[in-house]
Amino acid sequence: MKIGSLAIWPPLFLAPMAGLTHSALRTTLLGYGGVGLLSTEMLSAARLPVENAQLSPYLLRTAEESPLSYQLLLAEEQHVPAAFAALHRLRADAIDLNLGCPAPQVRRLGGGSRLMEEPERVRRLVACARKKTTLPLTAKIRLGETFDGDRLRNFCQMLASEGVDMLTVHARLRGEPFTRRPHWSWVAKVKNWVDIPVVANGGIDSVASARACLAQSGADGLMIGRAA
Repeated sequence: MKIGSLAIWPPLFLAPMAGLTHSALRTTLLGYGGVGLLSTEMLSAARLPVENAQLSPYLLRTAEESPLSYQLLLAEEQHVPAAFAALHRLRADAIDLNLGCPAPQVRRLGGGSRLMEEPERVRRLVACARKKTTLPLTAKIRLGETFDGDRLRNFCQMLASEGVDMLTVHARLRGEPFTRRPHWSWVAKVKNWVDIPVVANGGIDSVASARACLAQSGADGLMIGRAA
């Protein structure tokens, strides 16, 4: 699987999870094998440029943790230049934009799933981000507030047209809890709408559920979160 210039194998991705996707978990998973792309947890674009990579638990990384995607909580264009410069200094292998986090505190800051309600603002953010890096640029989204195919299609196609190299779709609506069964068939819709790789996320906790997700979604890869 190719994301921009980055080759990924196997097409299994570690999900960014707040408080969990740190160096200790990543290195533990590497001992088992089977992860094609590792991830940091969500990083604040506003704070990232002043964080100490030698001390911050969010940024600690061993040489073995590669390839590693850095997920960015980005809500304002003004934070793009310094945040992306910091990610280049940190030798990120890919950069992921968080467009799906439903946490109230994240939404109050104008980030995460709140951004899906403002597609033109997201367009400007992605265009600005794309100009600042040649690294693979990805985005993680949810299905939206409600099942609205036209709105979701337009949003996904906009992301692809502005230079996003891969989409990860958490197959739940913004307000649906993790206990709600994911809607993998909607990932198949996204897959048909865009010409970039699409990764399915949500409810993948066993070999059986992974097979079921791939069968229903036709996704290019799977992102595993809590089950990791």
